[in-house]
Amino acid sequence: QKIRYKNAFSVSFDIDPEIEDYCTVKLILQPILENAINYGVGDADDGQIVVSGCKSGDDIVLSVQDNGLGMSEETVRYLLTDSTRVRHHGSGVGLINVNQRIQLLFGPAYGLEIISEPDVGTLVSVHLPAIPYTEENRQKLEQGQPDHPLSAQINAAKPAAQSPPEPAAPEPAVAAGADGKEPADEG
Repeated sequence: QKIRYKNAFSVSFDIDPEIEDYCTVKLILQPILENAINYGVGDADDGQIVVSGCKSGDDIVLSVQDNGLGMSEETVRYLLTDSTRVRHHGSGVGLINVNQRIQLLFGPAYGLEIISEPDVGTLVSVHLPAIPYTEENRQKLEQGQPDHPLSAQINAAKPAAQSPPEPAAPEPAVAAGADGKEPADEG
């Protein structure tokens, strides 16, 4: 990507060595990094991307931050929840996919968090449970079984994230009269 964009941006890494002994989910940072490049800093003259990782309590937090174009609050609000919206750039399927995969494995308390401001940049954080790396834990994660013992233990100990409110129920349809015709508008 740096060749494609003629070295228009730099990437730096700030990974706490403490998290090297914990499991992660494969291919979760790739779509986030691609978005940071293609829609954030790709066309900038001095684009910067910082990939960081640390342990926070019982969680691992991996983040990708850029100083690119940023997004409006409305765009951010729909990024992880509405795959049917047409976007100006990309489909957003990569982020939705990553978020859904994480939540299938570990429950709604985990997944992506996006903070962005137009003309300032975007921060995408990946929240995962801190699962010590063992061969058994690695195999369980790679099997992708959402009901493995790790997720049951994690979900029992962690409160669920707030879900967005359910959409209002649609208005009931007006039934046709006995003659099969719609009732006349009395207004």
